[in-house]
Amino acid sequence: MHTPFAGIYRKPETSRILLGSADSGGRFALVEIITPRGSEPPLHRHRHEDLTIFVVDGHLTFFVNECALPASPGTCVHLPRRSVHGYAVESETAHLLAILVPAGAEEYLIALQESILPKASISNEGASATIERLIAVAARYDIDITGPRPPSDASGISIPDTAPAQESSIDLVSKDGDPTGDQVNGSDPPRKDETRPGG
Repeated sequence: MHTPFAGIYRKPETSRILLGSADSGGRFALVEIITPRGSEPPLHRHRHEDLTIFVVDGHLTFFVNECALPASPGTCVHLPRRSVHGYAVESETAHLLAILVPAGAEEYLIALQESILPKASISNEGASATIERLIAVAARYDIDITGPRPPSDASGISIPDTAPAQESSIDLVSKDGDPTGDQVNGSDPPRKDETRPGG
């Protein structure tokens, strides 16, 4: 049975906040993520943050709105808020830098690392109980878990696309800074009147 946490008990993902909300006045956060193959996060969407991921090391496939985007060291992937996304690590591990704009959701990664994963590993609790706690913690940061993590052989995976058209542009940039041509574009430009609740 395929679950978001298949394999996650053995080698959990680790995250480190390099610059957080307090450092940037809430404008952005920079997070370092190291993910072993089999420990990828489940499919999810951020309601308020645009996410840009730079691949420092490793080989991955990003899955966004039914598109599979291969990524290697030097690749940069931009994921607008509300886009349903996930990734599969093809190498043993992947070393990533993630920028979240605005800041706030980086605390979710630390909560996941410090509370959910160790408890799941120590107690050997069932996958459904772990997933329920994951969904509850994610909801506190306005992150929606939408499905299981993509398997490493998920080239044909179907990903629920619940993102509005105006927010569905995904850009993949190669290591030399030129667009690779792998883009999914929405029909309308992003709205400029959106603000994060309480901010």
